[in-house]
Order: sequence, then structure tokens, then C-alpha cells
Amino acid sequence: MKFRIEWAVAVLTAVSLAAEAAPQTSPPPARPAATATIDIPAKAGDFLAFCQSNDEICTGFIGDVGAALAGDGQGAKKTGYCAQKGADPNEVSERVRKWILYRPQTHGLATNRSIADALIAIYPCKAARPPDKSEKKAK
Repeated sequence: MKFRIEWAVAVLTAVSLAAEAAPQTSPPPARPAATATIDIPAKAGDFLAFCQSNDEICTGFIGDVGAALAGDGQGAKKTGYCAQKGADPNEVSERVRKWILYRPQTHGLATNRSIADALIAIYPCKAARPPDKSEKKAK
């Protein structure tokens, strides 16, 4: 099932994943409203199929979800997602799609939620990573 969604709405939905953790001290900068709408599949499994013929749209959407997670620099504290500076958007998109593809349990989840989960898992902040038990044994 597909639904029509504007880019701005999709980004704001992704932001809501992190926004509940702490109140904002100042309102986020306003993004210009998208003039065109794009059919983005609601479920992650359908999104993967959509991306096979809409690579640029998917790469842009994944980038927007990542930007929403990162927020104004405070996003890492709230979400555990640390974007890599200078990362190739196509590589990030490919890694996110593979992460979702290899986790069938995510295919029924909301697209933006699955993308957010993938980004957090693939690019965690060092402080957010749990300590590796093998490192303790090696010391």
C-alpha cells in the first residue's frame, strides 16, 4: 500500500523519533515545503522494491531521514546516530537498503522507522556502542 507524502512531512516524521526524548530549546530551522509529491511506500519491504527503479529518490529520502536524525548536532545524543562526514550518499543508501533487506522482520515496519533503525545500527556513535566483552578479556 502506498501513500502520497511530501518530503517535508517524511522528514518531520523521522524527526519525531528523536524529538520525544528531550524538549527543544529553540525551534528547528524551517525547511521549504516540497512542491512535488512522491509516492513513497509506507512499508520498508515495499520501499526496497520501489528503490529498484527509483534509486535517486530513495538515496535522497534516506539522506533526508539521516539529516533529520542528526538534527542540529544534538541528534546523536538523542538517537545514537553519528553521520560520517564526507560519506558517499550512494554508499549510505546501499548499506541501508542491504540492512533492511537482510532483516525480513523490518519489512512490515514503517519505511522511515526502518531507515532510522538501519542508520543507527550502521553508523552508531562510539559512545553509544556497548562495550565489547572480548576487549575486556584481552586486557
